[in-house]
Amino acid sequence: MVRPSGRAGMGKRIAVIERKSIHHDPGCDISQREAEVLTSYDILSNWRNTLVVPGCPPIWSPPPLPIRIPADKDEDPTHPRQPARLNFPTCPLEPLFRALPITRPTLSLRSFDIITDRHSLRELLAFLGSDAADFQINAEVVANTLLLSGQARFWGSASDGYGKSLERRFTRRQECSRESVMHCRAVGYTLGGLRLLVRFEVDACIGEEEAAAEEVELEPPREVPVTPTGVRIVPGGVLVPEESIVELKSKAKGKRYIRQAEQLWFSRTPILIIGYHEGGGNIVEVEQRDVEKTGWLEKWELTNTEKLQKLVRALEMLRTVMVVRGGRFAVVTQKRQSALSVYEMQKSSQFGLPEDIKAGWK
Repeated sequence: MVRPSGRAGMGKRIAVIERKSIHHDPGCDISQREAEVLTSYDILSNWRNTLVVPGCPPIWSPPPLPIRIPADKDEDPTHPRQPARLNFPTCPLEPLFRALPITRPTLSLRSFDIITDRHSLRELLAFLGSDAADFQINAEVVANTLLLSGQARFWGSASDGYGKSLERRFTRRQECSRESVMHCRAVGYTLGGLRLLVRFEVDACIGEEEAAAEEVELEPPREVPVTPTGVRIVPGGVLVPEESIVELKSKAKGKRYIRQAEQLWFSRTPILIIGYHEGGGNIVEVEQRDVEKTGWLEKWELTNTEKLQKLVRALEMLRTVMVVRGGRFAVVTQKRQSALSVYEMQKSSQFGLPEDIKAGWK
């Protein structure tokens, strides 16, 4: 197999994992055990280079219906689809590691086998099924922990072209996060014997701020700290309870099936709100589902048990390959391929954790 073209910074291929070699273990427990909320933060506008920790998600505040909203492609181009990659191009996970010491100062990074964004888990799960696409996941090994950071693709279809616009028109920001371009959150849980830390973007939370949020006890420094990489960290906001977290979707009216159930499952998001549109962005109906209490996510988990068991095995295989060698890597595949290729990253590549963050494993 020839090294894919256009994959900057990649060196030699060190491993190939064929899809057919990834077998599920029927005894593997894929229930999310020992789950806990670890941190959250807002990324402010690009020019500010600032995080607000723990920040606060946008609050669900729907306008009267019907209402016409613009397509995502017509929205403000200054609002990026991937703020973490624009603000932190060499290490999109850096904000996570800057926020963790503030909300969980005693947390041991060594306790995690894998630290990843939700996107990487979705890509790997899709690879194991029928929704595989070209993707690259950047990876790094620190001590015995494998870090994964995927390069996002668009997961919707032509009928889903109003999702970001829906988020902006149907939510409001708290003062501390008024200039935020992304609110992120991290949860930890054990999956099939692997301890995972999963970071993901949050669309909204339900309830007024007094009811939907729970103040956390922080000990903020007297001055706003600046990290060695120049990031300002401003204490502020609230750590919202898990039961208030919302995923927003837009769908053409008449289409009730939501494909991206794994998105909610990986992040333990309990509330799904769907805005149904017709006639080019005219939102005529909003549906709110508690996918946890109704058993919707549990049913999805049962239906996809074997696939999730294969995901655990794929993560184990990738971790084994990379932990033995140490360093930085890229995991890639292409739509028509049935294998994951692991490449070493070239020394000239700028991708990787800042050195002061790596010291957190010592």
